Amino acid sequence: MTIIGFDFSINFPAACISHDFKTFKWVAVTNTKLSKSYLHFLEGINLEFPDIHIINLGEKNNKGASYSDTERKKLQNQILLVNTLIDTVLTKVIQKPIIVGIEGFAYGAKGNSLVDIVQTTGILKKTIADRLLDRNLSGLFIFSPSELKNAIGAKGNANKFDIFNQFIEDPKIDAARDSALAKCLNKYRTELVTSSEIKSPFPDLVDSYLSVLKIYQALT
Repeated sequence: MTIIGFDFSINFPAACISHDFKTFKWVAVTNTKLSKSYLHFLEGINLEFPDIHIINLGEKNNKGASYSDTERKKLQNQILLVNTLIDTVLTKVIQKPIIVGIEGFAYGAKGNSLVDIVQTTGILKKTIADRLLDRNLSGLFIFSPSELKNAIGAKGNANKFDIFNQFIEDPKIDAARDSALAKCLNKYRTELVTSSEIKSPFPDLVDSYLSVLKIYQALT
């Protein structure tokens, strides 16, 4: 059985792929402008940790000559983002059936940002249904943000730092303790974490694991 957890955002969507909760692989797509030095760092992570695959799409220009052109370009870029993520996830899948977990909306975004998130997440869910689940939605689980935080032992008001630190200290699944992401975060913690932020896509990779963990807890 393959279990896939998604943490979706416009700039740093991520996925965790596990086979029977014994092995773990991660995929992330960077969909925004990053410095050359940080891109070089991410390339090094890919080389050092083959079970972490970070793809850079770069910043996309959605502006067109008219409203219709802008919306069309935006939709094209959203489809490209989702297909890049799913294409890469499929290269990590070695067995079926597939179970997918994804976080539901937190409704923290407003205005155009919320519209973009909802639209792109809709594209993702449709693509998951078609390409991962063969349109069998019984294999799809959508969790609330608080459910996922509670799964790893954090409270509903926990922030990115709390979840990040909890994963490093106790990911709850034995095989995850020795996973590539755990080793990466332990080795590069000082480079990735400041007093005000955790550099993406690393908190996103952690968050994608939470849906896998939630499914594990439901099945065991």
